[in-house]
Amino acid sequence: MRETDEAIAVLNSGKTLLYPADTLWGLGCDANNSDSIEQINTIKSRITDGYIILVSDIEMLKSIVGEISEPITDIITNSNRPTSIIYPKSNNLAQNATKKDGSVAIRVVSSGFCHQLIKKFKKPIISTSANISGKPAPNSFNKIDQFILSAVDHVVNLPHEKIGAIPSMIIKVGEDGSAEVIRD
Repeated sequence: MRETDEAIAVLNSGKTLLYPADTLWGLGCDANNSDSIEQINTIKSRITDGYIILVSDIEMLKSIVGEISEPITDIITNSNRPTSIIYPKSNNLAQNATKKDGSVAIRVVSSGFCHQLIKKFKKPIISTSANISGKPAPNSFNKIDQFILSAVDHVVNLPHEKIGAIPSMIIKVGEDGSAEVIRD
């Protein structure tokens, strides 16, 4: 797919991307590129304490967080909607991709353009809603602020994707392996 190849070229060059994530339209970049993450901060007019990271499969997830408990694996594989899980520690990501305490929110994307993008890119990507900090997250392409459209380096040309979409569920994993729903 031409859109996937163009998006990968943008990510490989350290640029920012506006793309249809598995939930909402999102701003993204290579999760290992701290300069690109700073560009996302500038576009969103926010100083962040971490972003959601998207991966293509459980193996990529394990390369970031290590072993995953069976209950968490069950949540990932059996959830009926996109679910981001906050893990207490991480490896192999840019420091500004994670929270100051080392924790990180990661979602395994299982289908669609976003899954194909990450699978072919072979690295995790940043995902954050395509809005200026403090403004509502757009639930379709035509509700994305013009500033965002002009500030990002590349817009994936799939404007009819993710119409009426909703954010992911968020679950936090405790040091003891317990799970707590943060956003349903």
